[in-house]
Amino acid sequence: MTDKDNHRVCIFGIEEENLLLTFGKKGSGDGEFEYPWGVAVSPDERFIAVADFDNHRVQLFTSAGVYVQKYSLLGTNPLAKKADFTPRSLAFNNDGKWLIIW
Repeated sequence: MTDKDNHRVCIFGIEEENLLLTFGKKGSGDGEFEYPWGVAVSPDERFIAVADFDNHRVQLFTSAGVYVQKYSLLGTNPLAKKADFTPRSLAFNNDGKWLIIW
């Protein structure tokens, strides 16, 4: 789950119901967040995608919270504005491809 006001992602154990892992902090660098909203886990549980709302991007991490890469429309589209890409939710399909919903 995202802990948006603390700019991090929290992973809880289902059976143990305890906090297993947190990652991220406030910022705009790789692996940092500005109000992360949505989070999705790939079907094979290898990756976690995070909708990084105020950084206008989606970041991809391993299931251990290690940064992999980021995706954004900004910088690749000269007509894009920050307000055009503020992801809030996302999901993976059964093939492991993800869909951004904002």
